[in-house]
Amino acid sequence: MKNRIVAGLLAIFGGAVGAHQFYLRKPGKGIFYFFLFMVFLNARFPIMFILGLMEGLGLLMMSDKDFNRKYNGGELPPEEYARQFPGQRQGQDRYAPPRKQSGGGRWGNIEVPNPSNNRRNIYKESAIRKYKEFDLDGAIEDFQKSIQIEPRDIATHFNLACAYSLMEHGEKAYSHLVKAVEFGFTDFDRINTHDDLAYVRIQHQWDEFKNSGYRTFTSFEKDPFKQEKPEPQNELLLDQLNKLNELKQKGLISEAEYATEKRRLNE
Repeated sequence: MKNRIVAGLLAIFGGAVGAHQFYLRKPGKGIFYFFLFMVFLNARFPIMFILGLMEGLGLLMMSDKDFNRKYNGGELPPEEYARQFPGQRQGQDRYAPPRKQSGGGRWGNIEVPNPSNNRRNIYKESAIRKYKEFDLDGAIEDFQKSIQIEPRDIATHFNLACAYSLMEHGEKAYSHLVKAVEFGFTDFDRINTHDDLAYVRIQHQWDEFKNSGYRTFTSFEKDPFKQEKPEPQNELLLDQLNKLNELKQKGLISEAEYATEKRRLNE
């Protein structure tokens, strides 16, 4: 184990030729110091002697803890280790006494993750990815699976509301906004301005919903004479929808503009 005092004295009295660097097991730097010493040997200003003196003073002023961490691999001096950790053999742990496994799945005071209680919610990650790709059907399906794992997740309910709004399922969008607020969502300005919720805000239920603090809304009444339009099948309309989706993905149009144009094409 290298000694701080010895290293400091070697730097002061032999640092010009790199003696302290060889002691600190840095032969490359030691050779470099010796090379510089030969280069500046005839110089009027003793550059290498000044450099060695400064490094020596720096080593002598350094704390034992910092010196050991830098030059002894983090080991404490034997007497310091014995004082802090009586009865323990040095070398088992450089920074702390050995930690023993205890009950409850812990090592000392460090929690060991329990896979059964910290499962990665792959459905939420997949849903967000699909949402960004504008695969709304797939995103909704995965968000619903995510809710089964985390039924009170605020972000999932909000994202579901946005997805349903883009799909023009107003009642489902409202219901998930209510749940998001119920579970703690407070960014009401986002509800009022988010592009993906544009369809929600143009419904006649909006004012009542907003005045209730985003907690209640009037149920949507289905028009018995209104028939669901089949998905467009002709190639021209499909091509137009694909181009519209491409503009949306490139950020050239907003979500609200996309929803409006899509609704116009389907009319």
